[in-house]
Amino acid sequence: MHRPTFHLAAALSVLLWTAAAPAQGPAAAPLRAVVLKTPDAAALQLATARLDTIRRTVFTAIPAFLTLLHLALFLSYPKARENLFHALTMAAFASIVLSERGHASAASAELPLLSRLTTSFVLALIFFLLLTYYAIRTHVFPHTWRVFAAVGAALSVLTFLHPQASGWSWYAYFGLMIAEVVRLEVAGHIVEREGVRVLLVGFAILGTVILLQILIEIGAIPPIAGSRGIYVYGLLAFAVSMSLFLSQSFARTRRHLEQRLAEVSALAQQVLDQERTAHEQDLRRHLLEAENARKTAEIERARTLQLSMLPAALPVVDGLETAAVMLPATEVGGDYYDFRIAADGSLVVAFGDATGHGVAAGIMVTAVKALFSTLGGAESLPSVLAECDRVLREMQVKPLHMCLALARLTPGSVTLCSAAMPPVLIHRSATGTVEELGTGGPPVGSRLAGPWREHHAALAPGDTLLFASDGFAEHLDAADNPFGYEQAAEAFRAAAGAPAPEIVERLLARVAAWRGNREQGDDVTFVVVRVASGSARR
Repeated sequence: MHRPTFHLAAALSVLLWTAAAPAQGPAAAPLRAVVLKTPDAAALQLATARLDTIRRTVFTAIPAFLTLLHLALFLSYPKARENLFHALTMAAFASIVLSERGHASAASAELPLLSRLTTSFVLALIFFLLLTYYAIRTHVFPHTWRVFAAVGAALSVLTFLHPQASGWSWYAYFGLMIAEVVRLEVAGHIVEREGVRVLLVGFAILGTVILLQILIEIGAIPPIAGSRGIYVYGLLAFAVSMSLFLSQSFARTRRHLEQRLAEVSALAQQVLDQERTAHEQDLRRHLLEAENARKTAEIERARTLQLSMLPAALPVVDGLETAAVMLPATEVGGDYYDFRIAADGSLVVAFGDATGHGVAAGIMVTAVKALFSTLGGAESLPSVLAECDRVLREMQVKPLHMCLALARLTPGSVTLCSAAMPPVLIHRSATGTVEELGTGGPPVGSRLAGPWREHHAALAPGDTLLFASDGFAEHLDAADNPFGYEQAAEAFRAAAGAPAPEIVERLLARVAAWRGNREQGDDVTFVVVRVASGSARR
């Protein structure tokens, strides 16, 4: 606001709210226009009366409009109870202004009744203001709302029976409301809602202005800018903050609704696709049930195919001792391992895990084995993973992908490149410690692209490497407790030091003991490579 406009508005407000005689605020006596003792007193008094009429009309029309607006909002969405309580608060506000207007024109005999009504309206305003706070800041209304309702009703009756109580009654009631708000805020029994800060600012302004109003009425401070009825400004500030809060809430709700509609649309399409897939699977299941014998034979053939993807014999490499085992959770598992001896005499190990189980996982394993057989001898392990990723993407076997680790080993070193496989564990013979090597990039064939980086480690005679699928650490016992990566490392440390085949047997025994009678839920695969004692480094 420009400064001249601000000063003009301030001067007009002072003129509108100046009172001629001491008043006891909104619960006691009306505000009256000032009678100016000047030669033009009659004209100025008439102008002041007109301005006072305009003020009262404006301050009655605004809360009346807000009452109807928020009542309509409540009727359109009854769950938003803050609209109802705010509408009742504004209705009480308008009633206070109207009762003050009645003071100005009422006969002296009617003034006590109007004063009592005004006090009742003030008590109602405070009560509905508290309910508005409850609706916005709490999950469930505290039981104290019943206490406030009873106290407000009792104070209203007391005011009608003893008019002299009209002043202190609403002071005390307002103080109780402030204490209740502070109690909830300090105790943390509140709901955090977006944009609520602007409403709390409005509450703070209203509380400050009402406190000043009380201090003016008890004579503790003089009228502010000549005005004894400043409570109106606090109520208007609260009404503005409430409207801003609700409008922002409506805007956020609309944005969230648009987002949810988009999500529902996407979910509906997904459900349709799933239903279509489920229907196709159901048809296939009925056909397979009708030919159960053939189904059994086909599954057995698929199992045979998957197991044929594994190497028929372990590689023989000078200085390295190998052992491997796979326990599939279903007839056709998703775990995979393979070996290849490179032209330089190093051992290349492929160790992977296709998502899911069954025939689809077997298809993914078949494709990876074919790629490894063709590309496994390449010098760059990241380039092999990149080519596997490209080919699997083109296959579009959604939503399957392959976690895959490639390692090049010599008796003196290991180079690892991993695509989302668990890290390789290295048991150091000299120290008895277990180290981790090489967590890596995303799975091959997924929507995420590389890069995949190489990790290197030196090896010494007696050092042992363990490639283990996630089924090892995630194995569950009868109480659904996972074996865990820390316990897996400890189990490997305890088993290491023996020949590679014995290490595998010890690990299998630990897995079986942990599982107990529980059915195996995931594939468990181990590949152990041990550097033979006395091997020369290369």
